[in-house]
Amino acid sequence: TKKFITELQEIDREIEDYLELLTNRISNISPI
Repeated sequence: TKKFITELQEIDREIEDYLELLTNRISNISPI
C-alpha cells in the first residue's frame, strides 16, 4: 500500500542519516 511505501522511505532516510553519522565517526577515528 502507499502508506507502507511512505514508511519505508522514512526508514530509508533514517538509515542514510545513521550511515552518515557512522561514516563521520569512522573517518574521525582513522582518516583515510
